[in-house]
Amino acid sequence: IEKSISWSFNYLFKIISKGSIVPFVAKTGLINPSVNYNLTLKAGSYINGLSIMDALSGTLPVLSNAGIKLDGFSKKADLSNDVNIIINYFSNKITLLNQITIPTPNYDLTLEKNNWVHLETNEHYFKGGVLASKAESDKAISGVDSAIKTQLKIENPAEIRNKILGNLIKEERVNLPFTSNGNIKSPNVSLMIELPSLLEFGKGVLI
Repeated sequence: IEKSISWSFNYLFKIISKGSIVPFVAKTGLINPSVNYNLTLKAGSYINGLSIMDALSGTLPVLSNAGIKLDGFSKKADLSNDVNIIINYFSNKITLLNQITIPTPNYDLTLEKNNWVHLETNEHYFKGGVLASKAESDKAISGVDSAIKTQLKIENPAEIRNKILGNLIKEERVNLPFTSNGNIKSPNVSLMIELPSLLEFGKGVLI
């Protein structure tokens, strides 16, 4: 079955789906309300207006305090390739049964197995990572250099920049491991790694 599904956050997913239903629980004989689906999100689908990505674009204080901006994270993102997903649906709750990576031109979004979202309440728990494209990473690094020069009055920013970004660089790209919970429209997003702030360097705490 191929469908196009639009959700309240301005997503449009072109989906091919196949469901597996076990109508009765073997031990009790009662009706089984749980359904597993194999889904394919088709290339050309898009994500837009996701609050988690807005936070990770640089509005999250731990990022803004370190001078990190990734503006491409908050823009409309078209899927570069098909993505195969296995989900469980039970009582308005969707649970991810496999780890997935959603590739887009500006970033690759990875979501781990057992992440979930409740369709009625919008409550969710996500754990994953966002790997910025090389172009977005280069702009972020340049932005950190500029912030160091402007705020700390340091002409050669390389040493401090490497201290800020050292744990975030993966294959020459900026990688942000994160968790998110609460209402998905206004999520509580946390970075799963500690970052020093420019203020700490300005006070000489970390130099």
